[in-house]
Amino acid sequence: MSAEHHTHDTGGQQTDAAVTAAEAMAHGMVQGVGFRYRTRERAEALGVEGSAVNLPDGSVCVTVQGSADAVAALIDWLRSPRTPGRVERLDVRQIEVRGDRGGFEVG
Repeated sequence: MSAEHHTHDTGGQQTDAAVTAAEAMAHGMVQGVGFRYRTRERAEALGVEGSAVNLPDGSVCVTVQGSADAVAALIDWLRSPRTPGRVERLDVRQIEVRGDRGGFEVG
């Protein structure tokens, strides 16, 4: 698993949080059903960065980075029946952590 450690200032106390990144390829009925926009809403609620992009083959590529717990929570949500449409297969792999991306983009 690719991870970096960042120190966060939490009101005078320092905590060390591991940052991780993943790419999830969602296959199934995931285009034209609000999948990317709901994924962005969930990602923003979890405080992670990344993107959700439609691909020509009908799948959606979701990249995400943040705390290990938040990334895992988004991946779990993508696998759940709560996502719009129907995810028939979700291929997940760890990727390199990138610099601060600043939010979650839909493309």
